[in-house]
Amino acid sequence: MYTTKLAQIENIQEIIEIARQTWPKTYQNILSQGQISYMLDLMYNVDTIAAQMDNGVRFVVIVDKNKTFGFISYENLALNESEPYTKVHKLYVHPDYHGKGAGKKLIQAAEDAARNANIQYLQLNVNKHNKSVDFYLANGFYVKKEMVLEIGNGYVMDDFVMEKLVK
Repeated sequence: MYTTKLAQIENIQEIIEIARQTWPKTYQNILSQGQISYMLDLMYNVDTIAAQMDNGVRFVVIVDKNKTFGFISYENLALNESEPYTKVHKLYVHPDYHGKGAGKKLIQAAEDAARNANIQYLQLNVNKHNKSVDFYLANGFYVKKEMVLEIGNGYVMDDFVMEKLVK
């Protein structure tokens, strides 16, 4: 049985390690090795994740027999006062655990957080060519719009913005 818990500063290295184990396999047919390395270095370092935690981004890790093998990060935001939503920033599960319910359990943690804050929508960005688009569709998300975002070094993120009504 998997358990989830709110990550703390002491979990940052585990989060970084999961990303470094997951990204190459997830993005090898989508992004260049240069872009994968650039994005990992940019987003998955102790200072960046600690700053996110300090600024209201919550990380939840999922554990199996004392082994952390996945995480989700999210925060409550608002397009304006009348449109709050919970933004899922990251969701990664070690490839050995794909298809075993861990991703769904992590999404549930973000839904619970949204519901507890009286927020009706989860929103996330996902690369248009990522196989996880099907996972999100199967878990109640729909494509709200497309977005291309420049991230530096000549790289872009070519994403779907997906949304889900939290019931």
